Amino acid sequence: MNAVRWQSASVADTLRNLPGVTARDDRTVAISGRMPDVYRQFRVWLTVATTLTNQPPYC
Repeated sequence: MNAVRWQSASVADTLRNLPGVTARDDRTVAISGRMPDVYRQFRVWLTVATTLTNQPPYC
């Protein structure tokens, strides 16, 4: 399972709305769905969240 930790809890909270993305804690989300399906959505949202907040994830 792949996980991403963010500086902001609000970014992680928004990402949890994607199907196949679950929370590990208030700032960490993990991909738990089928990778090809989830990756497309997760990658787009990751790019948008990073651009809007200027906060890259801790990987």
